[in-house]
Amino acid sequence: MVLLGLAGLLLLALIVVWTQRKPIAEGFINRELERSGVEGSYEIADLGVNRQRITDLVIGDPDDPDLTAEWAEIRIRHRFGTPQVVAVIAQGVRLRGELVDGELRFGQLDRLLPEPTGEPIKLPELDVTLRDARIDLATPYGRVFAAIEGSGPLHDGFSGRASALAPVFAVQGCRARQVRASVAIAIDQRRPAFEGPVRAAGFSCPDQALAIEAPQLALDAIFSEGFDRWGGEAGLRFASFSQGANRIARGRGRIDFDGSAEQTRGTLSLDSERVRLAGLAADRGSVSGFYRILDGGARIGLDGDIRVGDARLDRAIFADATDSLRAAEGTPIGPAGEKLAA
Repeated sequence: MVLLGLAGLLLLALIVVWTQRKPIAEGFINRELERSGVEGSYEIADLGVNRQRITDLVIGDPDDPDLTAEWAEIRIRHRFGTPQVVAVIAQGVRLRGELVDGELRFGQLDRLLPEPTGEPIKLPELDVTLRDARIDLATPYGRVFAAIEGSGPLHDGFSGRASALAPVFAVQGCRARQVRASVAIAIDQRRPAFEGPVRAAGFSCPDQALAIEAPQLALDAIFSEGFDRWGGEAGLRFASFSQGANRIARGRGRIDFDGSAEQTRGTLSLDSERVRLAGLAADRGSVSGFYRILDGGARIGLDGDIRVGDARLDRAIFADATDSLRAAEGTPIGPAGEKLAA
């Protein structure tokens, strides 16, 4: 009888806990937010053994939040009595962050994240589905707005699409205007790949008197898991390229690349129209060869061939010579000099 009474009491306790699971969960979450010094609000829509859903999530200052989401769902698998998060589905996510000294920061949300270890990025074995997710990221180079949708295991099998806009992006004295990207994302064996167009209204480096109008890349790139190495190729187009008095119109070609932040190298081939160089004009031109980008872009080297077609030399180059030939009038070489100087 004692055992039956104990069993009944235990069953009653379980029923009470189950029926009151939402208030219990809310109390736990609220205590955790308070302990971490995080402002937050949410609604628990569903709380099951293997699935939990919250709606109207706000993290941070309600008037200027760091994270909001229409809803988010977490799916749990129990292995040997230990719950493991195996999937996250979220819709209407809005995230604000900043890049400071090479580290991403997300305001009050950082207080809920594990402490950084200094180790390279490692993609978790987690199935993620993102619908209408957007990021507003402030960086030392300019503000970046991005949107992403996709689904699949982050470590192997995730696929989706991302778009990004940077009104101004400035690095080491150079500046790109209205940078836009729209790429497909695929992660295969912990290696993220991006494929699609990247465009800018213009790119300029005033210290080098360099300017490129309407550059476009058809990007096909793959990265290491930690995004510290990359490789791939890209189609290249631009409306015009100028450096000082030199100018090239309507360029098109291909470039491949392999490297890291310390050094990137590869090959390039480029055809163009209406080449204007110091002392030379041509209806067409081409460049092919090997390039190297060192020290994060501080040094650039090119080893290759430059060819021009239908070229015309500036008469000013021969000014001294033609003046001398004209002065030869009345001498045996006078007739030849007159023809060359004409």
